[in-house]
Amino acid sequence: MQKKELERILFLSRIKVGEKESKTITEDISSILSYIEKLKSVNTDNVFPLFHFTDSKNSVREDSYSDTPEDVRKKMMSMGKDKKSFLEVESIL
Repeated sequence: MQKKELERILFLSRIKVGEKESKTITEDISSILSYIEKLKSVNTDNVFPLFHFTDSKNSVREDSYSDTPEDVRKKMMSMGKDKKSFLEVESIL
């Protein structure tokens, strides 16, 4: 990574660092980028994407509701002013 590239990144991210920190950051980013280049050379043709680290399944209960849609509508309409099939509520701003 060149000094100009780091200056641009720092400018865009609104970060101010000293000269000593700038050198350390440049070395760290260069190290990360070289590691990424190594990873690009790994053959992953027969590797399936991993979405979870374990085979565990979601153990929470199924979502359910006790009110029918009409019951929910009636409850909501009773909370505000009914204006011809739509609900008028107070402004929040």
